[in-house]
Amino acid sequence: MTYTDKQIQVFTGVLALARQGVDMASLRVQQIADAAGLGKGTLYEYFSSKEEILAGTVHWSLTQILNRLDRIMAEPGSFEAHVAGMLRALWDTMLGDATVYHSLSNGMRGEKPACCRFTEAQQDLLDRLLGLERALIAQGREEGVIRADLPEDYCRCVVETALMASAAAVQGPAGSPVQAENLCRMVCRALA
Repeated sequence: MTYTDKQIQVFTGVLALARQGVDMASLRVQQIADAAGLGKGTLYEYFSSKEEILAGTVHWSLTQILNRLDRIMAEPGSFEAHVAGMLRALWDTMLGDATVYHSLSNGMRGEKPACCRFTEAQQDLLDRLLGLERALIAQGREEGVIRADLPEDYCRCVVETALMASAAAVQGPAGSPVQAENLCRMVCRALA
């Protein structure tokens, strides 16, 4: 999904409000327009509701994260370097914006119809993530880092567990960059 400059301006405005601690559930479209530096009418040229704006913001933000993971995989490097880079990217993102994403998701609760409009877009994001996992696992197999007898589903489970643990660990009080390094070691050991 491609977004216009104005839509991205709206998304960055919403993210700025979320970072300021504005309650997304009680957020008004006028506040979004003000944060984006646009008129309220302009927002309605691109979005039909506040909920559609919030869902779009989440989708755009996740797209930015996946773009970062794509760049990491495109860089020269070993399987371990790519795993570590992906975990660091998620770690950095969650350290910076975990409360923002939580706030955005709270703002969309109970608004199922607006969220459903993004089902195809959400599937595209999931497909991209699965493609990154497959590429990472293929690289590990090519380098001989991943045992040949390990089933693909097991390898995917290990990678997904590390990615999810990386995102979840940041939100806990014990979060530290050392945990990201340990997750990288866990992936490499679990697949060796």
